[in-house]
Amino acid sequence: MEDRTPEKTLFIIWRWKARELERNGIWHTPDGKGRLYCVSDDALFDDNLTSIEGVVNKMGPSSKFLFFLHRKRHPRHYVGELIKRLKPSCEQPIKCFLFGYGSDFIYASKNPKGLLGSGELGGWVNDEKGSSREVPVIESLEDRTIRQQNFDSIWN
Repeated sequence: MEDRTPEKTLFIIWRWKARELERNGIWHTPDGKGRLYCVSDDALFDDNLTSIEGVVNKMGPSSKFLFFLHRKRHPRHYVGELIKRLKPSCEQPIKCFLFGYGSDFIYASKNPKGLLGSGELGGWVNDEKGSSREVPVIESLEDRTIRQQNFDSIWN
């Protein structure tokens, strides 16, 4: 896959399983226009703020960013600090969303085109009726690509 600066980048700071964090936690969309960074929330605050700042600075000021942070682990002042540190490097607005407890659109249990299962991208989830179903999000583990429709569903 060609390595170019994506037009859209999602950062999800969460309690990921090991597979999602391999190869620096980077996933791509098949069209090359989207990138997902899975960031572990084990290294909260300065550790991951510094690495996120480095990624954003490398991508350039015209890139678009969405940040998803788990509401239990990220106090509001963390969101403020994130925006304050990244704003000088970005021409586009920085958008941050808090999510959690399986109740938001980013979860595959709530949205058939969501991204998150139980600590991983997709997988087996229980829907509102208590039935188990598989939600495929990873298109290719080897190429580190996720399904375009899942990325677009969350981005839009």
